[in-house]
Amino acid sequence: MKNETKLKRLKDWMDENGIRYVTPKRCGRTGHSDLYLPERKVCVKIDGDDHELFYQRHKRYFYPVFIRDAEAPKFIIEKVQKTVIHSMMKEQERLMKKN
Repeated sequence: MKNETKLKRLKDWMDENGIRYVTPKRCGRTGHSDLYLPERKVCVKIDGDDHELFYQRHKRYFYPVFIRDAEAPKFIIEKVQKTVIHSMMKEQERLMKKN
């Protein structure tokens, strides 16, 4: 299965579950994400030659997720779910420290 098809399945799953996502203007360009979840700061990228550049740009302020050839669509959805939960937990920790 192509990675673009896996990304489409991920988008369909997010639509079904009411998760807001954005396709960035610079989608497909070197070092930019293919999908972005603004409320949770999760960036999804199809694995390619520029994966290291993308990771270095996004690792500090965002939660990068890669779609790779060997992964099934269900696994990608599970990976995004875990990343969203992780970002929510980090936000909760930040709020608890603030008080």
